[in-house]
Amino acid sequence: MDITPVSTVGQRHRELILSRLPADGRLLVWGARDAALLFAEQLPLGATLHWIEHDVREYRRLAPHLRAWPGVRSLYCPVEHGSLAEGTAAEDTVAEEGGYLLPGAQNHVDVIVVDGLLRHRCLLRAIELLAPGGTIFLHDAQRERYDLAKSALVEYGECGPCGDPSGAHLWWGGLSRSPVVGRSTDGVLPLVVNFYTANTGYEAEARKLQESCRALNLEIYSEAVPSQGAWELNCAYKARFLLRVWEHTKRPVLWLDADAVVRRVPELLRGATCDFAVHKVYGWQFASGTVFLNQTRGAERLLRRWVERSAATPSVWDQVTLDLAWEDIVREQPLETLWLPDNYTKIFDRPSQFGPEEVVIEHFQASRRLKKEISGNNEDKRPVSDPALRAARSASRPRRQFLSPADRGTLDRGVHQPGRRRDS
Repeated sequence: MDITPVSTVGQRHRELILSRLPADGRLLVWGARDAALLFAEQLPLGATLHWIEHDVREYRRLAPHLRAWPGVRSLYCPVEHGSLAEGTAAEDTVAEEGGYLLPGAQNHVDVIVVDGLLRHRCLLRAIELLAPGGTIFLHDAQRERYDLAKSALVEYGECGPCGDPSGAHLWWGGLSRSPVVGRSTDGVLPLVVNFYTANTGYEAEARKLQESCRALNLEIYSEAVPSQGAWELNCAYKARFLLRVWEHTKRPVLWLDADAVVRRVPELLRGATCDFAVHKVYGWQFASGTVFLNQTRGAERLLRRWVERSAATPSVWDQVTLDLAWEDIVREQPLETLWLPDNYTKIFDRPSQFGPEEVVIEHFQASRRLKKEISGNNEDKRPVSDPALRAARSASRPRRQFLSPADRGTLDRGVHQPGRRRDS
């Protein structure tokens, strides 16, 4: 039987998955089908692939080709799902899995891909099978019904849609609090960039940031700019400043607010291959005091959209316009996002899951003292969050109205909102 060639569609997703697999690692895949062929072809020497399929026709089509590769095992596990379609809400009501969830299987699997049927239950089973430091990937992660299972993991990132007609998003997470990250061979650290308002208290704050970078031999570009007339307007200028520096330097950049201090070298971002990295406060709210932007097309698209959003609503907090720009881009195009742990944006007087010796970047939020100096008043224009946005960001996905009609029409009935997540 002829085999359908693996297309370039979704290639970045597959490369991301394989980049997390150690040389002698174990890869477990539920579903994925034709993509499993690419995994088999590119398995590192000494690594193994265990592929599980519930559809007998697909198994018969692919298994002979997979058997040709060393270290690959194919397993047919019928699921009594009747006429249920894959990826529908009703699939998780199936009572009989026929061994699909691998009862009795050993743990210590390094990378697990959840696709095919019973994804909610496969995610929970994957947690039991995952090796320390391992990674779980979820296909079609834009679907709201997977939120609860995802909340049981520390999330690492979201890659956006793969580009095929389904618009499937890829999400990944694990059990440890420090995320994995792809690295380029050059291992270069990003350029720290920053501006501060001239002739204000932020000048002294910026000097502290500059001194902390020099003490760690980190390159920093810091610029004094005239005040735009209000604290919010100064913040809105951040996107334009970043785009200008990003274009001029042609280097990955790490924005830090002027009132930040670098305590340790940001090794997590050394040679990082993701497009964008940011921390989510309380597991959902973008913390724009620390923002990484790579020299990639995805980062450029995000930056330009952030500039547009900031120009359209200059009085809206920059973290909000960044969040909305991210949603604009990721609902349609691939954008590899890394969720930074909170030791990369530690607020000086707030508790953290990391100890003082683990803090990388600490923020002192001088705006509490200096906002009146800049704006001439103490009016708090703190944005009111949309509950739908909070739920979506907690699960690293666009809001419901941005999903495809098929996804909107197959949401679980009676699904509980996800509980408070562990910050990544």
